[in-house]
Amino acid sequence: MFPCYLKFRGGKGVATGLGVVFVLAPLASLIAGVGFGLATLIWRTVSISSILAAAMFCIVELCLLKPHPFTTDNIALALFSILIPGLIIYRHRSNIVRIFQGSEEAIGEPPREKKPKEQSP
Repeated sequence: MFPCYLKFRGGKGVATGLGVVFVLAPLASLIAGVGFGLATLIWRTVSISSILAAAMFCIVELCLLKPHPFTTDNIALALFSILIPGLIIYRHRSNIVRIFQGSEEAIGEPPREKKPKEQSP
């Protein structure tokens, strides 16, 4: 998400996060992946699907770690399961604004023209 060679600017971390969590928590990843697919079919918007899948992964993994997700054995995975989805959702904040404004692009829609930024004198 924040590579030093790109001046700490990068993507939203969904694909990278998926690769990591699929190894660490395959069942929660699979369930979140199904949620991503269903959300994409329903709303046809990748950002909504990514946000929902991240939240779903967090919830499912914490449920799978019950009854004691924050014991010594589970604390690292529990914190990872909260922090990484939280960071992914945080990185989608501009998409969330566009979703509420109704201007987020959906799959199959023609691209909208972007307004040029005004130059300050």
